[in-house]
Amino acid sequence: MAKSLAEQRADALKEMQSILDTAKTENRAMKEDETKRLEELKKELEAYSDIPLFPFSALNGEGTEEIREYIQQCVLEFEPEDDI
Repeated sequence: MAKSLAEQRADALKEMQSILDTAKTENRAMKEDETKRLEELKKELEAYSDIPLFPFSALNGEGTEEIREYIQQCVLEFEPEDDI
């Protein structure tokens, strides 16, 4: 069964984050092949431009506030139907 666009995008983001986390954990600059793959992944993600992108680190919580703000915005924009 083929993955949905959202699943494909999530997989690409996980791979990008893994590359970045590895470089940070090892306290080193990214290797040439890692930099190349990161650029390839960025190009692949352009196909998902209609899906919001929120870089997030589970290690330090970076990006948490942006996600919360987006969720709050979505909730505020939601208007339930009057006939319910």
